[in-house]
Amino acid sequence: MKKISSSMTFFYKKVFPTLWFGGLSIFLIYSIISPGEIDNNTPFPDYIFPLIMMIFGYFLFKYLVFDLADEVYDEGMNLLFKKGKKEARIKLTDIKNISYSESSQPPRVTVSSRTETPLGSDIKFIPVTNIIPFGGNKKINELIDRVDRARQL
Repeated sequence: MKKISSSMTFFYKKVFPTLWFGGLSIFLIYSIISPGEIDNNTPFPDYIFPLIMMIFGYFLFKYLVFDLADEVYDEGMNLLFKKGKKEARIKLTDIKNISYSESSQPPRVTVSSRTETPLGSDIKFIPVTNIIPFGGNKKINELIDRVDRARQL
C-alpha cells in the first residue's frame, strides 16, 4: 500500500483556513474596537473588508479545499480514499475517469467512479507533486495507464 496523496493536505485543509479566518478575525475585532478617526467621506467602514474576505475565503475553501480527501492509498488493484472517519475503496476497473489539474493551486486529481461511494462518485485529492513545476505528474500518469490496462482485461 503506497500513499499517493500529498502530506500537505492537512496544511491546505486545516492550517491555512485557520490562519486565514484567524487573521481576518483579529483585523475585524481591531477595526471594531479601535475605529480610529472617523471621516464622513469614508466610503465604507474598515470592518467591511475583512467580512468580504471571510465570505470570499469561505466559498473558495468550500469549492477548492474542503472537498479533498485526507489520504489516498494505492493498493495495487484498488484505491483507498480516507476523509475523516469515512473510507471508500474503488477498484481500478470501476474508475470511469481520472483528471489531473496542475494549473490549480493546490494541484488536484479527480477520480470519477462508476459506482456511488460513501465519499461520492467524484473524489478529489492533492497528489504527491513533482519538484519541477509544469512537468506533469509521473505517478498520476502511471495510475491512469494502470486504470486503462485494468479496464481492457
